[in-house]
Amino acid sequence: MPLSSTIESSLFLDHHSPNPIPDSVKMNGFKSLGIAVSIVLFFTQKPQIIKFILPLIPFIYFFTSNNDYTVPWTDLRQAAVFICGIIFIPTVRTLAPQLKKVIWHESEAIVEVYGLEHGRLNIDLPPKSMWMNMGYWKDTNDFPTACRALLIKVLETADVMRRTPGKDESTALELIDLGFGCGDQTEYLTRQVEGSSGTLYHADEWARTTSSQQKFPLFRKYTGITLSKTQFKYAEARLNTFQHLNQGDLATDHISDRVQIFCGDAARPDAWPQALLTAVQTNSERTTRWVLALDTFYHFSPSRWAVIAHAYEKLDASVMAFDLVLAEDVTLFQKALLFLVCVLSGSPYGNFVTVDQYRKKLQEAGYRAENIAMEDISEHVFTPLTGFLDRRERDLDAIGVGFGGLKAAKWLFGWWARTRIVRGVIVVARR
Repeated sequence: MPLSSTIESSLFLDHHSPNPIPDSVKMNGFKSLGIAVSIVLFFTQKPQIIKFILPLIPFIYFFTSNNDYTVPWTDLRQAAVFICGIIFIPTVRTLAPQLKKVIWHESEAIVEVYGLEHGRLNIDLPPKSMWMNMGYWKDTNDFPTACRALLIKVLETADVMRRTPGKDESTALELIDLGFGCGDQTEYLTRQVEGSSGTLYHADEWARTTSSQQKFPLFRKYTGITLSKTQFKYAEARLNTFQHLNQGDLATDHISDRVQIFCGDAARPDAWPQALLTAVQTNSERTTRWVLALDTFYHFSPSRWAVIAHAYEKLDASVMAFDLVLAEDVTLFQKALLFLVCVLSGSPYGNFVTVDQYRKKLQEAGYRAENIAMEDISEHVFTPLTGFLDRRERDLDAIGVGFGGLKAAKWLFGWWARTRIVRGVIVVARR
């Protein structure tokens, strides 16, 4: 028998054989083939395979049809059955939980109509806060509080929040914030005020405790940069609302003309727009300038070092950050897995360096060794953050809200907590 006839018979596409295979057998064959493909997709978890399988259908047909390029109705049905076979297992997998309830727990299924899904209607929207960093969880289990605590921890480590209060321009502070998220840290930083006694207040706290003493902003000028257009628009709207609601408040008299935010790539200062370059310039030699990178440096592409060098050479600024470093005793397999994580998350693998390598890079940028401080706070970051994400996932699942991509983040932070191969550190490099 010719090879083409053999293939025809094996694929149930023999239209001209004197003993044609019944259509029912062909249908079962195509369904079985489809289910086989479905099983492969299920166990390999690689749905992209289907992109290589589906184009084979017309090829198989034309190759085995003796150049008869008509498409009989029977063959269309066979193709349809094949596709149904492919989606069989995913469909069963999706419907199985609900079918189980209906068949085995019918009463429970009826009760679920009055379950917890209405919890979605009780979630505050828009959210009261949109903080996003890993947090400093030493004294809290609340996410926004932990995020704010991480910011405060960085500021305190740099002695920015414990300095002797200034009454003139000689101690004025300017801040360049690289990656301000959705504006929560912008709002927090621009509403920090000092009293004449040296006590630091948030503007709301000041309004509750004192009204007669002189007060002035902690930062004379704030410039924020973010790469995300979506977050920039969100933060811009919040900042405009914040300024509108606080018109006439002494704590915010200094904000409207001294707070600017920009959408741009903080990692590439050579590509900053002119408006941003103008905003970060200063006309006073008596100004102390800081660059802040709160949980952002390790995302910078191609690396963080260009903007750190720019901070030293062009901005005459000190640097404070919460950043990630690589432990010293990391195995080759762990490095390979971390490399894969970086590829999937879009974070440059080269940003994960050891503490010693980090210090060396800071010195190469110009910062003196005695002016560099690094503090490991991992124990108050990864483990409690993983615990919070686990609790939040269960709470959301109870009301029928998915956790999305945060599941991968929970696994990642848990891995770092268990293996200690990545450390969370506060970095301070003084000019």
